[in-house]
Amino acid sequence: KLVLRDGKWVAAEVGAPGTPEADLQAARQLFQEGRLKEADAAFKYVAQKHKNTRQREEAIYWRAETQFQRKDYYSAYLLYEALLADYRGSSFTDSILERYHQIGEKFLTGTKRRVFGMSLFEDPHLGVTILERIQYHDPNGPGSPRALMRVANYYFWTAADYGAAAETYG
Repeated sequence: KLVLRDGKWVAAEVGAPGTPEADLQAARQLFQEGRLKEADAAFKYVAQKHKNTRQREEAIYWRAETQFQRKDYYSAYLLYEALLADYRGSSFTDSILERYHQIGEKFLTGTKRRVFGMSLFEDPHLGVTILERIQYHDPNGPGSPRALMRVANYYFWTAADYGAAAETYG
């Protein structure tokens, strides 16, 4: 990570081991190396150990991203929801809501929900719920109309629930 110091870009100081920034940097390194299971544990550790720091929010976000990369979309969704509940107006909101589009689409198109690490069952209604959460978190945002249109199209074309489709199309 680079920072501007005296008009020059220099490597940021990470800090002493055990500090919030050093712990977060170590977790980021694991993520960048593709060691996702270890990164998940490291981000969880940072979020639990450094509760009243700015690094906690970032650790929760990257833990959710780790779950997304591991294709555990439901766990990622739950972590994103927890982050948005704890940090209203988070700087991660836009990227989280874009992930909601991706996760919702996956569940609408047959991705199976993982339970205890196994992909067990399809849950398109979860996809609907996740897409509806976009409007809840950012009702006037650019992603809300797109999410609602996708839900309405799902009801109309896939579920053949024309009443729900008409209600959602508005």
